[in-house]
Amino acid sequence: MNLIFFGRGPVAAPSLRLLQQQSWCTLVSMPAPADVGVVIDFGSIIPQAVIDHFPHGIVNLHPSLLPRWRGPSPIKSALLHGDVETGVSLMVIDTGIDTGPILAQKTVAIDSTETNTELEQRLATIGAELLIEILPQYVAGQIKPQPQSAHGMTMSKLIQRQNGELTTQLSSEEMWNRYRAFQPWPGIYFMHQAKRYKITKAHWQADHLMCDEIQPEGKRGMTLAEFKRGYPAVSFADIV
Repeated sequence: MNLIFFGRGPVAAPSLRLLQQQSWCTLVSMPAPADVGVVIDFGSIIPQAVIDHFPHGIVNLHPSLLPRWRGPSPIKSALLHGDVETGVSLMVIDTGIDTGPILAQKTVAIDSTETNTELEQRLATIGAELLIEILPQYVAGQIKPQPQSAHGMTMSKLIQRQNGELTTQLSSEEMWNRYRAFQPWPGIYFMHQAKRYKITKAHWQADHLMCDEIQPEGKRGMTLAEFKRGYPAVSFADIV
């Protein structure tokens, strides 16, 4: 089987490594003939003309249980909204945004303390294993893609730096979920007198976000005790 791989980033890397180890596939580059394409964490919609290059289309590994959390930020969105489970989906792409028919899915529980970095690594590994299991069966005609469910569709948004801001209008749980979702970027922060204070380390205790380290704008990170001594007027530290 000749295969062309489209992908980059931490979610794509484990799949590429595993594919390179398989005797049943050979990675080639366009415009060479290929049986199937694989796209992971690519960040762009692939035109129909490119999809048509492959007799079996292009298979996408998406780190959510589609149709929940289509779009660019599925892992961050699951954590941000306090989801207790997520997973990975293998689908055959079309020209929509994560709308193609499903080949296989695997569900995983989300730990209440798991961060984006940790969950991303776990889903990347699980997804790579699922890809290696399902892809040869699909190309051999043993698995037929099925349409996505018409129910439960949600769309994730492109995360911006300002999404990490904490305000007193947020509950403790919402703050904690932002901390988990926005590691390592954009992180979470609060503003005081037009200065940004980034919470670089935190934990969850007694239903509250507990700060372990804060980094004032333009300064080094410091423990909460050091911060309170050095910045006694910054009252937001008492809230978080």
